[in-house]
Amino acid sequence: MAGTVPDGRPVAVTGSDDRTVRVWDPTAGRRLGEPLTGRVGPVNASTLHGRSVAVTGSDDGSVRGRDPTTGRCIDRIRLPAQCRALGMVGGGRLLVGFDPDVVLLVHGSGASPTGPAATGRTTGIDEEES
Repeated sequence: MAGTVPDGRPVAVTGSDDRTVRVWDPTAGRRLGEPLTGRVGPVNASTLHGRSVAVTGSDDGSVRGRDPTTGRCIDRIRLPAQCRALGMVGGGRLLVGFDPDVVLLVHGSGASPTGPAATGRTTGIDEEES
């Protein structure tokens, strides 16, 4: 689950084993709009980039950015494994965890986690830093 309070109005995004993503108004305790569908596997991770993009990761090995109001897919990144964790870390950078690696992507770079446009370093979580 991820939450943010842009423009003074809180929003939360959740993923589910039923392969859907839901956008919520946590203050009112109600869902905003219909569930976002189209995933092949369970949705394991979610985060928000501002208020305009809901980012989700799934067992299907992809990370998708969607407009949380329309559900329209804005961007999709293919991973070499199931997505396990997501987080925005400032400056439009997205931290993606997938079995057992982590990659840092920069919004708008055309980054692919296995390609040269990926920024930062992909590191296995069990590996020692040198």
